[in-house]
Amino acid sequence: MAQERQQVSVSRIEYDPSNHTEVKFLPTVVVSHGERELGRFSSALAKKTIDAWLDQLEEYIKLYLG
Repeated sequence: MAQERQQVSVSRIEYDPSNHTEVKFLPTVVVSHGERELGRFSSALAKKTIDAWLDQLEEYIKLYLG
């Protein structure tokens, strides 16, 4: 994902239940813009589903947060 979308920063965070109380399932993917969380999902999804979701978020950022 990071190689295909240069404008996206991908980070892996080691899960610690005492520090990540908002995470209920693994994997959890959180998309943020600045300090604002724009969306999240907790599931293993097909790549095309994730790509479509990211496309929608990128469009939202361009239109409303630019």
